[in-house]
Amino acid sequence: MMCFPFRPRRRVKGKLRVARTWSGKFQLPGEAKPTVVALGVMDKQVAQEKLHRIVRDVERERAGLSPSRAEQDAAKQSVEKPIEEYIQSRHGLHRDERYVHELELKLWRLMRECKWSVLRDINAHSFEAWRAEQVGISAKTLNEYHAAAFGFCKWLESRIGSNPIRLVERIKALGDPKRKRRAFTPAQLWGLVSVAGERGIVYLVAAFTGLRRGELVKIEWRDVHIDEAQPYISVRSSIAKNAKPVPQPLPPRVAAALRQCRPVDVAPHDLAFKRLIPEMNRFRADLAAAGIPYVDDKGEYADFHALRKTFATELAKLRLPLRVAMELMRHSDPNLTTKIYTDAGMLPIWDAVGALPMFNDTQIDTQKLVARSETLSTAVPIEENNSNSLAAAVETLGPSVAASVRESAEVEEIGPARIRTWDQGIMSPLL
Repeated sequence: MMCFPFRPRRRVKGKLRVARTWSGKFQLPGEAKPTVVALGVMDKQVAQEKLHRIVRDVERERAGLSPSRAEQDAAKQSVEKPIEEYIQSRHGLHRDERYVHELELKLWRLMRECKWSVLRDINAHSFEAWRAEQVGISAKTLNEYHAAAFGFCKWLESRIGSNPIRLVERIKALGDPKRKRRAFTPAQLWGLVSVAGERGIVYLVAAFTGLRRGELVKIEWRDVHIDEAQPYISVRSSIAKNAKPVPQPLPPRVAAALRQCRPVDVAPHDLAFKRLIPEMNRFRADLAAAGIPYVDDKGEYADFHALRKTFATELAKLRLPLRVAMELMRHSDPNLTTKIYTDAGMLPIWDAVGALPMFNDTQIDTQKLVARSETLSTAVPIEENNSNSLAAAVETLGPSVAASVRESAEVEEIGPARIRTWDQGIMSPLL
């Protein structure tokens, strides 16, 4: 390898003139010709040290241990223009307009508050420091900011090298959402639909399909297939949150209600719920008219998205396979279906305990349970020909009394008792 400093020389009008500052010449193995660089110093030792540093940087760059010259130049570029170019690229991929708009707002906020002036300012430390200072922002929202920064930096990799946000971890957000919602009871949902007038159909469809408010706004009549044997609403990829098209099944009575609301001269591209989607003030007024508190004693909200939680909770009460419930909710994560969107307070846990099998061949002796009991429980007389005595899932005796029965009457074998988890008859007034 050739590497040495020198002072350039040239002849001017026949006289040899030597430059006052040093330059350097080096040629690495594999290069066809040497490289000459101006060192700009007058001391030879300083020139030698500077030249060796330049050669070392070139070798590190060739070995992939340091950014290339192009990457170093790009890192000095202002952040503003790349953000604009990135947003344009999202439009070019036909991303949802609302999503792109929110993405742009998040990136501009990060640029301001993280003090990202040029691209080399973007780093994991500045983002994590900004995230730690945020108060009153939910973990879900902070993860959305992380996704925005990560996607932007990944798009920049061809310019600045490896993604500087790649090692920043997401916040675990499933366990404790900032806003805790509750599901509507059948009576509450019926009351809401009744007082809402023409808006009732929106609440009805949301509760029986789980469609989000932003999706309902963009549903057109061409998407509403209510004359089929199995009616459904087609959720187009352009309006779905996960950007995946899916036919969302409709209960027959909801389809019948939609047929009654469909205008005679409707066009395929007309919005199905035009001027019917309520703003929050209007929705709260409907809740108040139905006697439903917006926030209950436990601090749980009954907002519009709670209708989607109502749908998931009713699916859970039907004891459907989890995979079926996930498909209907359009979830890819089972934790979303079972933890976030299922109201555990409305699950039939008492019915489940009441359906525990009774063992007719063994009886509990209270004298064995309470070894030092001075008195025995009063015997409970059992009437003959009473087929309801102690039958599973039929409550004729209180728990404390049933435990003291010494001998149980035989019950006619009519099959295992069933637990009523969700009765269509309860929801039928809604339709």
